[in-house]
Amino acid sequence: MKYGSYQFTSFISFSNWNPKNVQGLYALAHQTGTDNNTTYYKTLYFGQTKNFNNREWSEHKGVKCCLNKLPEGRKLRIAIYETPNWTEEQRKKLETQLIKSNNPSCNKMLST
Repeated sequence: MKYGSYQFTSFISFSNWNPKNVQGLYALAHQTGTDNNTTYYKTLYFGQTKNFNNREWSEHKGVKCCLNKLPEGRKLRIAIYETPNWTEEQRKKLETQLIKSNNPSCNKMLST
């Protein structure tokens, strides 16, 4: 999945995801449809973390918001962009850019 010039992984089911011990950014979304071998997604939330594996995902406000916004029968999906040598400031800068350019509903809701 590409956001601007940043190539995230393909979206996978959040419930089947095995977080790695790496830092990076992530997009949470749900599938909206397919057409001619192309799958479409609606991004609900962007975030960044120092370590995907150490994050308390079950208590994460963004995850909870996304689960509440899922249409019936849809699964929450995640795509990640690993940033092994980035500082937190660099990750937060890209997170802010992604939020501004994609306007995901859960980032908007949680920032008010």
